[in-house]
Amino acid sequence: WQGNRNLFIDHPQLASIYHGGPRPLLGDSLGYDCTISPPPPPSPNSGICSDGSGSCTSVDQCPCVSTSAASPFDRKLQTTTSSSQLIITGVIDGPLPGGLPKMVELYALGDVTDLSAYGIGSANNGGGSDGQEFTLSGGSLPARSFITIASESVEFANYFGETPTYTSGAVGVNGDDAIELFYNGEVADTFGDVRVDGTDQAWEYVDGWAYRKEVGSVAPVSGSVFQIGDWTLSGINAVDGCADNDSCGSSFPFKSFSFGVCECLGASTSAPTTGSTGPPPTKAPVPEPATSCSTISRRKDCRREPGCAWSRSNGCY
Repeated sequence: WQGNRNLFIDHPQLASIYHGGPRPLLGDSLGYDCTISPPPPPSPNSGICSDGSGSCTSVDQCPCVSTSAASPFDRKLQTTTSSSQLIITGVIDGPLPGGLPKMVELYALGDVTDLSAYGIGSANNGGGSDGQEFTLSGGSLPARSFITIASESVEFANYFGETPTYTSGAVGVNGDDAIELFYNGEVADTFGDVRVDGTDQAWEYVDGWAYRKEVGSVAPVSGSVFQIGDWTLSGINAVDGCADNDSCGSSFPFKSFSFGVCECLGASTSAPTTGSTGPPPTKAPVPEPATSCSTISRRKDCRREPGCAWSRSNGCY
């Protein structure tokens, strides 16, 4: 049946296969196996910014500010006591000589078009509100920006490594004083109870600090009503002996506040990065060829083994 041709002479690689060698890939004219070509690296799936601003493949493409009524950001702002775009995020009574630095940190939830509409006041020793004692200036401020207001600049810079946005004696607090943020003359946010001396209170921060917790779907501003559960407190004397914030064992979470809902929702996180080919493709399992490849033989009792090789046990050829 070979037509006077020796199969192993014409195709010597079959001899290697016959004796257990590797099978060539499909397409080499002689093989029975096939290999699945690796798929191209997947492109990251497009997602939607959680602020409703549009599509994205990463959170860096989300401005996290929206005018959409359906936006989680707008729902937060609508539940505040005013339309203030600023909130208080931190306060510190420092360890350097004179209890420095003394500072209040603010955060912009949205774009601020006129900073002069905002101001700060401190309520000392539970004596009630002293009203707005310092007015911000400088025009506008983009969303997700921070403002620092310190009692002075030298020790602030020594401790935090940068200069404050503003300086004012209005934040010359002693760790037992409440802070009020004003917007258009009204109280928009508060830390502490203006009617209570903070000494021995849970919110006392003498030689320590307080920092607002990151928020999700709950409005972060409660106006004149102080909610201690919204804050992380270091406890008193937590920063004693510290020379700077970075090396302090109780480091103030400087400019770390986040709205907590800025996400690129639905985007793939498993796609290879640019330039990556991804993991090596997995070779698909190759089923054993059926024994019905061909049963023609000079001997009727011959059969083909799995893989279509002739059984040698019966002298087949």
